[in-house]
Amino acid sequence: MALHIHYNSAFKDMSKEQIEQYCVINEYRLIGSAVFVRNKSFMSKLISRICGGKYKDKAFVPSHVGSLILCGGHIYLFDMKPPKPTLTRFDDYISKTKDEFMLVMRNFSIDTEQFSLGIIKRINNKYGYLSAIQSAFKYLWWGFREHCSEIHLKELQAQGLFKEYSANQTTPEDLKNILLNYEGNSTND
Repeated sequence: MALHIHYNSAFKDMSKEQIEQYCVINEYRLIGSAVFVRNKSFMSKLISRICGGKYKDKAFVPSHVGSLILCGGHIYLFDMKPPKPTLTRFDDYISKTKDEFMLVMRNFSIDTEQFSLGIIKRINNKYGYLSAIQSAFKYLWWGFREHCSEIHLKELQAQGLFKEYSANQTTPEDLKNILLNYEGNSTND
């Protein structure tokens, strides 16, 4: 299965109905996929700068990542961001967001129900501020509460994938590179 990457620009000329159809057609591949985000806010720029320091490619360094799940028959974007997570229908998100984003569609098999349930169980959790801070620094450890990239990676690890990485110390940029460099990848769109 080939890797598919889509930036927000790929959807800019699509109608709401076309975006809804895209989500229906690609439902299976969207579940478990990641939406990497950055915007023009000071905090987003700061996080991108800190997290992108160790990587050569600085073209798109995200400050956040959301997880795509199936809930109630629709694809939703689960966002673990301060102060607590939100759920947004993905077609609504694509249609309305002003953020720059990169959709990395998974190219490996997972139990989509297990992934969705594992993510959604965190809906009432509070954001792990210290967890997010420590993920950017090699020698800090904070095991209480979780941040966005940690949650996504933990649910993939629950299915036996990417076990060699420390989820607690994974930034959005780290997760992006993990998914982009997965050995099963063959092409980019």
